[in-house]
Amino acid sequence: MTRVNNSLYMKETNKLRILDLIRKGECSRADVARVTGLSRAAVTIIVDDLIKNTLVLEGHAAKSDSGRRPTMLKLNPDAYIAIGVDVSREGCGILFSDFTSRPVFKSRVELCYSAEQTVDEICEIIKTELQNLFAHRRVLGIGVCCPGPVDTQSGTILNPPGLDMFHNFKIKEAVEQRLSLRVTLQKDTNALAVAERNVSGIDGDLMFILADHGLGCGIIKDGKIFCGYGGMGCEIGHTTVKFDGDTCRCGNVGCAELYASIPSILKNAKDAGCECENISDLVKLAKEGDSCAAEALRCGGEMLGVACVNAVNIFEPDYIVLGGELGESSFIIKEAIKNRIDMTGISRDRHSVHVVCSALDEDARAFAAAETVIEGYILGGQINDSIREA
Repeated sequence: MTRVNNSLYMKETNKLRILDLIRKGECSRADVARVTGLSRAAVTIIVDDLIKNTLVLEGHAAKSDSGRRPTMLKLNPDAYIAIGVDVSREGCGILFSDFTSRPVFKSRVELCYSAEQTVDEICEIIKTELQNLFAHRRVLGIGVCCPGPVDTQSGTILNPPGLDMFHNFKIKEAVEQRLSLRVTLQKDTNALAVAERNVSGIDGDLMFILADHGLGCGIIKDGKIFCGYGGMGCEIGHTTVKFDGDTCRCGNVGCAELYASIPSILKNAKDAGCECENISDLVKLAKEGDSCAAEALRCGGEMLGVACVNAVNIFEPDYIVLGGELGESSFIIKEAIKNRIDMTGISRDRHSVHVVCSALDEDARAFAAAETVIEGYILGGQINDSIREA
């Protein structure tokens, strides 16, 4: 690398570092220099360039005990649009986010007869809104998230249960051909882990667990998604928690998904005589004193706790975040997981793992998909060559 190229690389790297810092909260040029270790002169040059390119705005003057009051910097919400698409068994969510991660448009598409038809409808909505409402806004790209397993390198949805029409479907290629925008595919729990960290402000390593039809997991380690090969790692639902258990659809025996996913918890509850249609019904019964409902939830939480201990002993997260219906509903499951980790986690006497519920709302997956686009740009400059006027 020549000296000129190296200088340009360092300037671009420092620009992204400063963008990331400003994204986390308004700060002054002096704050940026102090945190990054860059000189005031270097910070001024980069910040002025960011302002010139409308990525950053100057805001209010902060209070100061003495001297000139520093001007605060913030991201320009109108700088870019990021688009998120959530592909799930319940349909497909579409969400447009501004550069500060604020949702500015939402829509939904029902699953059609085929993956191609469904993608046609998704792309038609995106194209229409870009032409009508966001005609003069630059677009960073499109993030797609889907239950695993997915191959993020080729942009292919592999064989997630309940989404047969999308099996082995090259969704990245299909959307890029229709819209001429760069598309990234991510497993839904990985995207949700990123969004959770950004929304909740969790400072540390985290493991996001999503329990619905199956049991998924996303891990943030040292500030980055821990993906595994092609995005197919972190399958906590397919770690063994019962060696003499049933055979899972994956071919393994005694997988956590067989005992700690919502369908399995509900089945056990119904077998014990509980009348419940969903996890909320079951939690309500437990709160009303139904011992069978409470036991079904506790057993599910125990099994999930065993899987969490396995993960904790390997990755040592600071937080375990429960998302989806489990995060919304079950205090018993949360308590069972925490107790299991505190009793059997290898570092239990030295490191406390916090078990918390997700801060994300009902549009979490589509929002998370859009968030991966902004994250990819600010942390890695990945989308620079695909930005275009809508």
